[in-house]
Amino acid sequence: MLLVLAAMWGASFLFIAIAVDDLGAIGVAEGRTVLGVAGLLVYAAAVGRLPSLRQRWRAYLLLGAINAALPFALIAAAEVTIPASIAAIVNATAPLFSAVGAAIWLGQSLTRRGIGGLALGLAGVALVVGLAPIDLDGKTLLAVSASLGAAALYAVGGHLTKLRFAGVPPLTLAIGQLTAATILLVPALGIDPPQHTPGAGPIAAVTALGLLSTGVAYLIYFRLIEETGATSALTVTYLVPVFGVLWAALFRGEEITAGMLVGAAVVLMGVLLVTGTSLRRSPAPQPPEPAGEDRVPPPGPRSPARPPVAR
Repeated sequence: MLLVLAAMWGASFLFIAIAVDDLGAIGVAEGRTVLGVAGLLVYAAAVGRLPSLRQRWRAYLLLGAINAALPFALIAAAEVTIPASIAAIVNATAPLFSAVGAAIWLGQSLTRRGIGGLALGLAGVALVVGLAPIDLDGKTLLAVSASLGAAALYAVGGHLTKLRFAGVPPLTLAIGQLTAATILLVPALGIDPPQHTPGAGPIAAVTALGLLSTGVAYLIYFRLIEETGATSALTVTYLVPVFGVLWAALFRGEEITAGMLVGAAVVLMGVLLVTGTSLRRSPAPQPPEPAGEDRVPPPGPRSPARPPVAR
């Protein structure tokens, strides 16, 4: 399930690249949220878990903006200029920004190892961009900045979830934030409307992006949390860019240079340092939680910081 989840989230960058020229960045983001929440609502109805969002609708609007609408739109806007493979690698920096957010909002100290990991991760991004087979001009730098902005927003969204939504079931969170994001993106469609009627390829791509890389992917992620625990499930963070680069090379013919791979490795090494993940041993398996107990655990004084998944 972990590999399937990483493959789906890695494929999201490919689907965006296929659809964004015809649908525009906002159109791709809106299509993703509409289809994603539709799939989740069908599942929730089937298992009898349709949530009520009325009491906390303002909080869901904030979460939907930070953790879905804005990053989805920024990634799509970035892929107008940069290849999907580069967008996938840059987006893997989300845990780096999460460490900074934990230091600012949660009072967690940023160790020397963490600071070194931050510097290493950003250096890796510079390597990826500098050694990629693309023109290094103002538009490229702006696109990379948009991708970094999306990663930073995912980090903020992760901390917002921990601070404001402790004890809320993940399925409810997903439906709440995607519903809010759908509402927020509607007026933005006037800013960046589709330039022409999309063809079959872009329509299929945004459908797969919404149903598979958003809706089904969330369901797999929830199941992983139930069976292995949230910490083990978050190891998908390190696999998403691998699949993102692989799908872009196989299905888009994007050139993957040795310099890009070295830069990607540097980025992931920075993430490993910041998150304190060890490659020497795997964490002990956790017993499965009882069915239906898929709630996000409330933060405690000894709860480790958990990096948000870049997707």
